Amino acid sequence: MGFNFPDAPIVGQVFPPYEWDGEKWVMQIKPGTGDALVTVSDTPPAAPHDNQFWWSSQSGILYFRYNDNSSSQWVVAAPGEKGDKGDIGIPGNTILYGTGNPAGSIGVDGNFFINTTTNFFFGPKAAGAWPAGTSLIGPQGIQGIQGIQGIQGVPGDMTEAMADLKYLQLTGGTLTGFSKINSGFAVQGANYPASGAGLEFVYGGGTSAIQSFDRDASQWKPLSIRALDVAFSCGVTPNANGTLDLGTAALRWRTIYTSDLSLSNGIGDWTIVEGEDDLFIYNNKRGKVYKFMLYEVSPETAPPKKV
Repeated sequence: MGFNFPDAPIVGQVFPPYEWDGEKWVMQIKPGTGDALVTVSDTPPAAPHDNQFWWSSQSGILYFRYNDNSSSQWVVAAPGEKGDKGDIGIPGNTILYGTGNPAGSIGVDGNFFINTTTNFFFGPKAAGAWPAGTSLIGPQGIQGIQGIQGIQGVPGDMTEAMADLKYLQLTGGTLTGFSKINSGFAVQGANYPASGAGLEFVYGGGTSAIQSFDRDASQWKPLSIRALDVAFSCGVTPNANGTLDLGTAALRWRTIYTSDLSLSNGIGDWTIVEGEDDLFIYNNKRGKVYKFMLYEVSPETAPPKKV
């Protein structure tokens, strides 16, 4: 801060620590006391007095001990001029984001970028180019241990669950894949459609046969499936060995499509295998292989195939 010197001083007038010599204010030093008005040191004097100067040998700044009638403090005696404005600092790094990978025109060097669609992280950008991104999603962790089995739920409504099969009638035994409910399970009476014909798939169970419901006659009848292809995604096996038939003596299948044919009636054990030009039969019990002796005939002399 500046000093407010008197406007019209006279020679010898004192304005501590200055004295007017008729032309200028001159700083005075007390002689012979060893207490200089200007102290030079790295730190402020330990017991300063008013109007004392202290020149900091560390910063090179001159301070004055000023008393404003309420307190005393060190103030800069001769503040320097304001320095030049410093250089613009380096911009801080910025994280940008978007739904795709960053184009070269996006961002400046030092920026980062997140692709919010693929969760890839890019950056920092350098020399105007983005480096390859890195996934923020780590590899899949190992499978956790299996949890404990929950309590069994209450039985569901079979009618809704089997809507595509329409109606079920279980008069005894067990319906494969489903539990027997009480002594039987029936969806009958008012649940039937009032009119209209069509096949309704029903399992009779026990000694009964698989049945269908004739909606026009309003009664159960033996199941007859016509014009219906059944595709299995699992094996089909009888419930006992060598006791059930495929077809009857009167009702036979037209054509059987199969790969190798395995025959075993409890006495023999044979497998028929087709080659490109020959048929072979394996005797599985004896470990022997035979070839059918075939000779070509005119198709006109052979009965036609079914299909």
